Order: sequence, then C-alpha cells, then structure tokens
Amino acid sequence: MLPACGAIEYQSDLIKPAVAGRPGMAGVGDTVMDMKLTESLPNAFGKADLFGRTRDAGRMTVRLVGADGNHAVFVRQDVAIQSNESTMTRSPLVGGTLATSSVSGKVGNVPVSATRSTAGLTSLPAVTPYSYPIQAGQVQIVVPVGGMAMVAGRRLKVLRAVEGGVEYSVE
Repeated sequence: MLPACGAIEYQSDLIKPAVAGRPGMAGVGDTVMDMKLTESLPNAFGKADLFGRTRDAGRMTVRLVGADGNHAVFVRQDVAIQSNESTMTRSPLVGGTLATSSVSGKVGNVPVSATRSTAGLTSLPAVTPYSYPIQAGQVQIVVPVGGMAMVAGRRLKVLRAVEGGVEYSVE
C-alpha cells in the first residue's frame, strides 16, 4: 500500500566481544560470541514498519568447550523468538464515530421532529503480544589454531593456544 513499507529485514548486533577485532582470552566454558538478533516489526500487510521499529528475534552464542595444542572446539547455540508482536499490538486502534438520532411525532395535532448528530472517538487498547523462545540444537565448530571459521557472518579467529584455553578475535 505504502511504497515506504519494505520487506522485513533481519539484523544482528554483536554484544560480546564489545569491540570487534580486539583479541580476547577464553577458557573452557567461556562465551566468545554473543549476538542479539532483531527483525523489522511487521505491519498489518506483512511489510516492515514505516518508522523502522524492530522486535526481538533471538540470540546466538558461541562457547569454547575444549582446546588442545592444534584445535579449538566451540559450540554454537541459537535461540529463536516466535512472536505475534506487530504494529497492531503496539498501538491502540482509534476510530471516529458519528451517531445520528431522529425523533418525530405530534403534540396534540401539531407535528414535531428533531434530529441530533454526535461525533466522537473510540479507542480500543493495543492487543497484548505474546512471544516464546525456541531453542535450536547445538552445532559444534572446530577451528585449527591460526585458522578461522565463519559464524553468523562474522570471522571467528583462533590466534593461539594458551594454557587452559585460546586467544581469539571476532571480526
């Protein structure tokens, strides 16, 4: 309907590490990547919200689960959020009303009539949205020391093995 309403878009924001490209140290069990996933808030026509609002779409984390002298083993865990949240659940529904009343009759033998029009606004509260998480299975990622793996569009590099873990960077 509106040309400004485009397709639903998906975004990912890197929460950890706080600064991409900066080397970090991780021991077994430590999170090396944490990404918040969002998507465009859909409107009544299934397109993206005109004002650019978004809703939570889930989380993606990568943890170090093991390391030896030659390889680092990570586990990726995704949690997707299913939701009915839309522009319609965030905003109340407001509509105009117009009512006209008419009456006619006789007072004695004299005919009488009256008409009255009333205008106003009716507001229905926003629908309470629901959402629930769906946990996906774990995916194992093995990266050789000095190598890298693509994870959710980012490069996870294992720079070197250190005692009890690895030095890594995410770009």
